[in-house]
Amino acid sequence: MVWSNTQNYKNNQVDELLNLAAMEMEFTRRKSLYSQFQKILTDELPIVWLNILPYHTIFNKGLINPPISIWGIHSPLDEIYWEKLSVKNYVSTPLVENAKSSLERVGIKAINLLKAKGLFGALEFFQDADSGFLDLKESGLHIIGFTKKRIVFLDNSGQMKPGIDISGLVDLKGDNLIKGLSGAIGQGDNTIEIEGVWPHLITHQLGLARAWCSKLTEDDYICALEWK
Repeated sequence: MVWSNTQNYKNNQVDELLNLAAMEMEFTRRKSLYSQFQKILTDELPIVWLNILPYHTIFNKGLINPPISIWGIHSPLDEIYWEKLSVKNYVSTPLVENAKSSLERVGIKAINLLKAKGLFGALEFFQDADSGFLDLKESGLHIIGFTKKRIVFLDNSGQMKPGIDISGLVDLKGDNLIKGLSGAIGQGDNTIEIEGVWPHLITHQLGLARAWCSKLTEDDYICALEWK
């Protein structure tokens, strides 16, 4: 087993060489230590591999620097990017200056940030407690995003992971919560009250919360939530 010693191989000289190599800062000496280590393992052959399990990675042709090494998707993914950014058909957003509440103002700003920077570019701001999109100490303010199929793609509070299906959530009255959130769009100021279904981020108590929701695209919704 790679990264473990399930075969119980033991060699004090090998242990000493690896310990020295891990602390050695000079390249030539470190290389020599690893060379000695490799020679011992080659001579003793504590493990002989009989077959190799290949990794098969499928990726979109538009991705640059996809993981094509032997490690497949276990490789670092931080250098992958799209050759061309996909075009989103964003819908019009209310003006911040016309917002009727602080919650609506936060929601509009969140949508504008997503339009300007995209989801991954906006995450850095959404997760910053000083950005005005997240309050983990008092109001429980945070931003969520879900698709028309009720699949979460954004939650800067960390309560819900992307990919979670929230179509079955109901409030204390038994009404479908997500249907209520999306149904609030276009009704007054797009604000809805939620009773006893969304726990506060800090106290975890079920109380009366408010949500302002609007469309990002025809298929994606963004909501700003806080507790009263």
